Amino acid sequence: MTEKHIIGVFFRQYKDRAKYLVSNLHMWRGESDIVTLNDHGFFFEFEIKISRADLLNDRKKSFHTDYLGGRQFATKTKYEQLLAGEGPNRFYYLLPESLYEKCLDVIPDFAGVFTVSERGWIEKHKEAKLLHKIKATEQDTIKLLRAAYYKTFNRILQDKQI
Repeated sequence: MTEKHIIGVFFRQYKDRAKYLVSNLHMWRGESDIVTLNDHGFFFEFEIKISRADLLNDRKKSFHTDYLGGRQFATKTKYEQLLAGEGPNRFYYLLPESLYEKCLDVIPDFAGVFTVSERGWIEKHKEAKLLHKIKATEQDTIKLLRAAYYKTFNRILQDKQI
């Protein structure tokens, strides 16, 4: 099962549950596979993992976050940033169904889990914890929509090879 297949299945089945749904964008740190914004102003991030090794590597990711004293950056892991409220309101992993049981021991407590079956069905196995209650601002919404706009426009250009 590929990431592209999982994104397609997720879009078909989840599109009516979110006000906005965008894939492969830079919103907080690094690239998010899927970001949704619901009618209540909460962001959900869905990170697709297609192997146990891929999931384990996610724990090790770190990002430069704050500029300190004009000379250096502080580094936090992805999980530290999420738990500090520096990201979406809820964070989910989106896994192939066959991978779920093999990864229960490495999925963090705060993360929710959805699986995708070979037949193209999505099932929620675990609800994500609410990481913070800060709602999306107008600027956040514009950033999300602008990313979707440019992504679509770039695809059109690539298809027409302008």
